[in-house]
Amino acid sequence: MKIACICCTLRRPLELANAVACFLAQDYPAELRELIILDDDPDPESGWQNQAGNGWRIVRTLDRSPNLGHKHNRLAELAAETDADAIAIWDDDDIYAPWHLSAMAAALRVSRWAAPSIVWSNYHKTRGVPLVAEVATGRFHGAWGCRLEAWEACGGWPNTERQTFDQEFGQRLAMLGKPSDPCMFERPSYVYRWNGGNVSGMGEGWHGRMLEMRPPTKPGRMRALFDEEAAGILRNIGA
Repeated sequence: MKIACICCTLRRPLELANAVACFLAQDYPAELRELIILDDDPDPESGWQNQAGNGWRIVRTLDRSPNLGHKHNRLAELAAETDADAIAIWDDDDIYAPWHLSAMAAALRVSRWAAPSIVWSNYHKTRGVPLVAEVATGRFHGAWGCRLEAWEACGGWPNTERQTFDQEFGQRLAMLGKPSDPCMFERPSYVYRWNGGNVSGMGEGWHGRMLEMRPPTKPGRMRALFDEEAAGILRNIGA
């Protein structure tokens, strides 16, 4: 099964460098995986340019998506143009252990979509606990994957500004059947970084405000690199 990891990014070069490093560290066969990154920064003086590396590529457009649901669908369309069988969401501000895609592929062989029952989280970091296991049922969209035919059959992500776009996508997938659990095949592989800029609580118009919240960047060439926090967390979970 070939899996296309789809990654939305906007003015977060350090986070994206970490996301690419996570992809390159995957133990799933290189010929059966790719990473497609979409940067829709509308400022021609800012953002990434079209680039490609070992299994990954950045697609740059000045045509800003109206919302993240729309942006994810654009990425799924790019994946559908390749020989990929499935897509895996690859958030630019989170962490993926090296066995993430192997577990995802195992899960997608038995179901049309996959969502883990347990993920790692650094939600309690400020209270002195560096990492905890969290029940993930119905949550943590960044750890989900589906076959491309399931994405098409369910109608994809809703084209909405609502912050619940991810949960609504899960509801659409659930109409096709229950998800399989990658944690049945491997230990948890996804780390949600609560300090990574999640949109919870940002209110109406949150997608448009991302441009205001993040200064323009000129990152140049992509250099895949784990940040210090990610490197430490991966050591903690035995990667």
